[in-house]
Amino acid sequence: MKPTEIETRLLSSVRNIEDLLFCQHEGVSEESFNDADLKPVWTYVEQAIRENGEVTDEDLKTLHDFER
Repeated sequence: MKPTEIETRLLSSVRNIEDLLFCQHEGVSEESFNDADLKPVWTYVEQAIRENGEVTDEDLKTLHDFER
């Protein structure tokens, strides 16, 4: 599996605050992503979950052209 595929799977798995906190506890941050296109997706996911409790698939697709 390529690193970008692993990063995409990681982003796809973060759906709520528990997922986010687990990832952060394990050291995941924007710097964890080698794919420059995925760094802003992580930042958005992090912010959206903290502000809204979730991140929607529609927002990810519309704002970042990212599909889970």
